[in-house]
Amino acid sequence: MQQLLQRSNMSNIPEGSVVPPPAREESVEASTMNESRLAGKKVKLPLFEGDDPVAWITRAEIYFEVQQTPDEMRVKLSRL
Repeated sequence: MQQLLQRSNMSNIPEGSVVPPPAREESVEASTMNESRLAGKKVKLPLFEGDDPVAWITRAEIYFEVQQTPDEMRVKLSRL
């Protein structure tokens, strides 16, 4: 149905005009599928090897966000 509406709207656009693609809406189902794909992946907390602490902190924060680690556990886990 949405494609038909887009086609009818496109008939009013002059030939040669540039039309941006329609915005993509992610469904709840697609979002859940993306989360479930992440749930099956084994991801390890990056080790700090003494170089570039800012990059390590950034990677660690991403890791904790993906793993949904509570703030109070982050320092404890990073010490392991």
